[in-house]
Amino acid sequence: MSLLIPLIYFILANGLLVLLSKKSFGKCIPITLMITAIILYISQYLFKTFTIGTIINILIPIAFLILLFIKYKKNDLKVFNKNFFTIGLYSFILLYIGVYIFDLYRVFTKWDEFSHWGVMIKEMFRLDRFYSIKSSTLMVHKDYPPIVQLFELFYAKLSGGYKEAYLIRAIHLFNLSLFIPVISETYVKKTQKYKTIIKIILIIISVYLIILLFDGHNIINSIYIDYTMAIVTAYLLGIIVFEKDLLNKFTLINLSIGLSFLLLIKQMSIPLYLMILFMFIVSIIIKKEKSITKESIPKIVKVILLLVVIPFLTLKSWNSYVDKLNVEKQFELKDLKITELKDIVSGNKGEKYQQEASTNYLNAIKKENITTSYLKINYIQWLIITIVLLYILWSQNKEYFHKHQILLIMATLTLGYIGYFLVMLIMYVFSFGPYEGPNLASFDRYMSTYVLISILLTFMIFINIYVNNKNSLSKLIILTILLILIQSPFSINKCFPKIIKPKNNGFIEMAKIINKNTKKNSKIYIIAQNSSGDYQFYIKYYLDDKTTNLEYFDLPILENNNCEEYFNTNVKDYMYKYDYLYLAKIDESFKEKYNFIFDNNIKEGNLYKINKSNIELIYENN
Repeated sequence: MSLLIPLIYFILANGLLVLLSKKSFGKCIPITLMITAIILYISQYLFKTFTIGTIINILIPIAFLILLFIKYKKNDLKVFNKNFFTIGLYSFILLYIGVYIFDLYRVFTKWDEFSHWGVMIKEMFRLDRFYSIKSSTLMVHKDYPPIVQLFELFYAKLSGGYKEAYLIRAIHLFNLSLFIPVISETYVKKTQKYKTIIKIILIIISVYLIILLFDGHNIINSIYIDYTMAIVTAYLLGIIVFEKDLLNKFTLINLSIGLSFLLLIKQMSIPLYLMILFMFIVSIIIKKEKSITKESIPKIVKVILLLVVIPFLTLKSWNSYVDKLNVEKQFELKDLKITELKDIVSGNKGEKYQQEASTNYLNAIKKENITTSYLKINYIQWLIITIVLLYILWSQNKEYFHKHQILLIMATLTLGYIGYFLVMLIMYVFSFGPYEGPNLASFDRYMSTYVLISILLTFMIFINIYVNNKNSLSKLIILTILLILIQSPFSINKCFPKIIKPKNNGFIEMAKIINKNTKKNSKIYIIAQNSSGDYQFYIKYYLDDKTTNLEYFDLPILENNNCEEYFNTNVKDYMYKYDYLYLAKIDESFKEKYNFIFDNNIKEGNLYKINKSNIELIYENN
């Protein structure tokens, strides 16, 4: 079921778009994948359920089969067959099988998968609602947009239910499928099909290797969405670069769906959206080289509607939704005092941690390596490398570019580098707080996201130029070998499928004890001495309908009777809002200093019922 149903579904669903648009399978597949998630989004937003959207999605392949039968009866399948049975179809099948095998035994391994990315999808399964509502047990980031999670949700539904491997498989399939339009341009002679298969494999491997260059945290094999945001951006920029007629209906609809999808990936996608819009507008001006006339006004209105109004309303819909729920936001515009930025950077204004954040950030931009390869390259150097690579491609293949196009690509990516640099500076100074700001939390991951956009676009241009060339296979082989040679052994190790055993068996057992001895939808206060909060998130992940505390999980060890005073002053009121107390991890010092809470009945692994006036042991760890 988990192998065949998703594959059959996406092939048939994409068949409807191929039939209606008369475009090739490869050009349609990214749109089809995005639409499945967008339909679920609209369904939940309008009707407060995913059921209607799921039914609509299921009806799409059924509608395709009905229309296909009608076409068959009319003997009118010539155009469809030409567009459907293409390299794009074969690439998708090959990619799907490869991803299925690669992720067959995947499980979550990253903190954020347990704290929110995985919980988001579990909660949507459980509630049939967005994870932002009050009854959701998601503890952090309820304001995050949901579109990638919705694709994972639908893929998991097709596969038979919630499973970590399904979610990782879904995001891999989505990310790599966005390169199929480039792959599908491959020209195939009847005697060269084996070469085409090799080309497809090499292109997919090269994409993976390029991403690995920036993957110091091994998030490529997780459900983190940073790389998805980068790949969607590169895909949309690629449409603008490669399409000859940017104002035709299919291209505009493709861009409209893609931009709407992009804005629902992450808050950081807004500057990327503006960059894409800039490149589109200037491309139109360069290609047309005509003044605006009365005849062009309807096209301008269409562009504004599809590329500005619809994406903006999509973003606005999500912001309005979380505003109505009074969801706490990580990034508040009112907190971004941009007018003070210059003085903070110069050290004349702002909090000390903000000044430290700006100083550390500016130094890191010039010095911090953001690659995992043997080549140590910082953010600014990647800009120079991108420009040089683009110039080389242009200088040797000028016939593939229209007038001033290469300058536009270079200018757009350069402005993007500058804009992204400024946005991240603002975020570290104003949004990341006194700890994560100065310490530049996830600096290499965030900054490499934009670099990845520019490198992937350059790679797509390379493929588009050379893939039809008779020597393209040799060039692809050389590129793949080069990408392998500059990787570190640690990175190459990520390229192989693995049977990954969960490292969280202890957390799973703790969750089983809590679930067995507590009521549904209860609140669990977990004490885990000398921890950083991982017990709170990991145990909660397996508790599903229950929430855990985010504060006072590691109680301080103080001298004399100060622990009791500290507890009564700071912790007691907070703890007594919870229904149960679980001792996940304690040491001898904790037993000595905090035994007054438990009437000496204190032991690691014990579970207690919190009443209004006392704490009663209900499960003792033997």
